[in-house]
Amino acid sequence: MTNLLDAAAQVLNEIDKGFDEVPRGALATPNEDTSTEGDPSTWDRIDLGEVMAGDYVQPMPFLLTRDDARALWYTGQVNGLHGDSGTGKGWVVCFAIAQAITDGLKVLMIDLEDVPTSIVARLRLLGLCDAQITHGLDYRRPQSGFTYEAVQRLTSEIAQGGHTLVVIDSLGEAFALDSIDENKDADVGPWLRRVARPLADTGAAVVLVDHSTKASDNPLHPSGSKRKRAAIGGASYLIEAPKPLKKGQGGRLKITCAKDRHGNYARGEHVGDLVLAEGPDDRLSFTLYTPEAKPRGDQGAADVVFVAAKFVRMVKETPVPLSKRTAVSMVAAKVRTDTKRAALDYAISAGAIAEQLGPRGAKNLVFIRDLDTSK
Repeated sequence: MTNLLDAAAQVLNEIDKGFDEVPRGALATPNEDTSTEGDPSTWDRIDLGEVMAGDYVQPMPFLLTRDDARALWYTGQVNGLHGDSGTGKGWVVCFAIAQAITDGLKVLMIDLEDVPTSIVARLRLLGLCDAQITHGLDYRRPQSGFTYEAVQRLTSEIAQGGHTLVVIDSLGEAFALDSIDENKDADVGPWLRRVARPLADTGAAVVLVDHSTKASDNPLHPSGSKRKRAAIGGASYLIEAPKPLKKGQGGRLKITCAKDRHGNYARGEHVGDLVLAEGPDDRLSFTLYTPEAKPRGDQGAADVVFVAAKFVRMVKETPVPLSKRTAVSMVAAKVRTDTKRAALDYAISAGAIAEQLGPRGAKNLVFIRDLDTSK
């Protein structure tokens, strides 16, 4: 019996030696993150002296800017954008890209859903010339997963190229490349730490484009694992389409804050309206308007004056001519359509805007002066 036990012990020892010789990660599951190369210790003590000395500056969003110059996305952080299919998420992304390039910044777009011709067409409609697109947009359309080597390459190129905005569209397609189950925390968390976080650590604003959850009780949440929400170090937003963008008819997209880690916007706050207006000769205008608080209660005449002021501001700031019908459909105000029409008539009768005969006999609204709301 002793000999048998000794023999068994010797076999187990040999098996242990065999496992020791197996390269690290060779027995890991495909989704398990086992890489440690280039990863400095994250357990080092962090000096809080800068914070306590008052030198720490509260982060402020820098990209996707409204007409009042306030922005929505943070640099150096993971940000998000989600909504149902067809709500216009791609237009919001392209609007942000166009803004960044116009400001002389560089953008990296990892496009896993669309095609180059579509992206170029949208950026042209948003006012960019081909030279601006060529210089400002670094466009990628990978067909393989986000390996350790791929992420290392991207972080190096972002740092060297000075990209300010990095877009991954969409997160679901990115997960599919790496066989990630978006509903499993054990899959999603490691992927976000391995891919999204290093990209944001370069100083760029990383934006993950995603789909909304199908759970009606959590409309502000993207689909899948709660680790997605936890990974947002900047801000994420829900996109809805009260009036979907459509050629010949314009449109309006509503942007609502789902999460802002730094508290510049409140959860559930309506933070902007991306408005598409179309004028004669297919001229387009895209503007991200600042939402204004509607008067509370049944205000009656006050509602009319409030909405009239919004009409005046919209006509003043929209660079393409607007018809009365287009203006009524575009104005962001939670009142009945008849109240909108009454408000527009009030703005015209007050001499703040006027109708003017345009091309092909069309009647367009023109700005005359600011509306006096003190009366």
